[in-house]
Parts: sequence; C-alpha cells; structure tokens
Amino acid sequence: MNLRSITVGFNLRKDSNEETIRKAAGIVATVRRRLTDRYPKVRTTRLCTQPLIEIDGLNPEGGGRLVKEVDRLCRSGGVDWFCIPIGECYDTTHLRFVKTLPTIMRSSEIAFSNVIATRGGRINFEVILECARQVLKISRLRSDGFDNFRFCVSANVKPNGAFFPYSWHRGENGFSIGLEAIDLVIDSVRAGGDLTEIRDRIRKALSTELEKIDSIASEVESE
Repeated sequence: MNLRSITVGFNLRKDSNEETIRKAAGIVATVRRRLTDRYPKVRTTRLCTQPLIEIDGLNPEGGGRLVKEVDRLCRSGGVDWFCIPIGECYDTTHLRFVKTLPTIMRSSEIAFSNVIATRGGRINFEVILECARQVLKISRLRSDGFDNFRFCVSANVKPNGAFFPYSWHRGENGFSIGLEAIDLVIDSVRAGGDLTEIRDRIRKALSTELEKIDSIASEVESE
C-alpha cells in the first residue's frame, strides 16, 4: 500500500499567512516522518483552505495576490499542491470571484480551485454558465489546456475531503491521509478462494494497515 497524499486543512486570512502555512507545513513534515518507515514514498503533500468567499475582508481583486502568497509559502515549506476554492456560489458577489479563476490559474502552477454550483439541493444554472465561460478562458492559458485539470465545478460536495480539486476546508485545522490500497486487494484476490473468503481477506488486510495509520495519526493529533 502506498500513501497517495497528506493533506492539511487550514483557514487563511486575506494576507500575512506566513505563520499559518508554516504550521501547516510542519504537520505535513511530522506525518511524513512518522510514516516513513512503513511508507517511504508519499506521492503528494497538499494544503486545502476555506473558500475564498469566506475569507474575511477579501475582495475578488485580492484573490490573485493571495494565491501568489500561498504559492510562495507552500513552495518554501515543501507543500506540493494547494487548493484554494471559490466555494458555494449563489449571489452576484460570488460570481465576481468566479470570474477571477483564470487569474488564480495564472498566479500559481500548483494551485487548484473549485466552485460548488448547488445550494439547498438546488442547482444554480447562472453559476454553471459563468463557470463554463471561465473553463473556456482557462483552457487558453496553455496550448495543451492542462490548467483545466486544476479546476472543477461540483455539486453537494462535503468539506474536509482529500480529493483535489474538489476539496474545501471548514472548521478547525486538521489533516487527512490518502491511500492507494489496490495492491492489498489484488494480493487478496490472487490468494484464491470463494467470494466470502476473498472479502474477509481484504477486510483483514485493510484493517491491519488502517489501524496502524490511525494510531500514528492520533499521536500526531495529540501533540
């Protein structure tokens, strides 16, 4: 089994985030160090923030500047990627933030972002249409259109997940660990037996690994 990602979730201010990201990078380094013996390779380390529309005092024009600051601090702290979502959009001010998406993509090559186009179980088609316009603009930032890999439009996504670019943070600071466990499943299947035996073998293999990871994560949390 491999570690796909270590993701920390932190809340930003509109500027002066040096201490915040220093702490976030410190948690990444601690988790990585604790897991190195068992999982020597971590594919990516990541930071996820609260939505831009929820950052106190931030206006749409300040988004690009904030992204550049976070980019600089993440790179210096050893964090590979960061997700700075627009958030759940439902009014005119939020649409102004959506229109800054090309600026966000231009301001950092390691930034991801997303827009949630639903609220209260309803789809906001105005938001979807504006996002479509921005997707077209983002696709033209590079000849291969790759920057659209770093942006998504979603519906009903809960906070504090680890899957980029859909992630968004809410609440207290924390971290999550993304796992690649397909090798455990394949080994369990190759060992043979009927479906019940294979299922029990997979459960046992996953439980053994997850219990060890959970123990280490709990130790880091308590420090």
